[in-house]
Amino acid sequence: MAIGDPRAIWRTAHRYPRTVLIGLGSLTVVLAVGLGILVLATDRHNTVEQARADGRTAGEKMAVTLLSYDYRSPVSDLGKRDDLLTGHFKDEYSVLMRDTVMPAAVKQQVTTQTSVAASSVISADSPDKVTLLFFLNQTTQSAASKDPVLNGSRVRMTLQRVSGQWLVAELTPV
Repeated sequence: MAIGDPRAIWRTAHRYPRTVLIGLGSLTVVLAVGLGILVLATDRHNTVEQARADGRTAGEKMAVTLLSYDYRSPVSDLGKRDDLLTGHFKDEYSVLMRDTVMPAAVKQQVTTQTSVAASSVISADSPDKVTLLFFLNQTTQSAASKDPVLNGSRVRMTLQRVSGQWLVAELTPV
């Protein structure tokens, strides 16, 4: 009789039914746990991938809004920006814009338009936090120079999802 002979397996199963049931039950539990772990890992991966895509799209729009300004509408520009920020960065950004950037922009009649030339996700460690890298083009015009000046820059932006909405938690020139 060869190993794996169906008749021998059948005879053994009849002689030791309890052992066979315990073995099959254990195998079923192990397979179910493995399947559960696989489903959870796949779901987490898909959720993080969705966060990467959603965060990148939201971040591109926010980078344009946060880094573009017009000296003719400083108060309304600042109000739009506050809703895009969170944490300590919200206070830091507001103070910088209110006390430094906008007064200088008004004094020198500066208008800056920002566009995203390229973007990339640096990390997405969870479904609620994404770090991005942006390559930006900024076109600036002022009273001193009527001809637009084009500058390139890079910034790293960290977004956090707060109450279902992506908000900027950090913005750092690179």
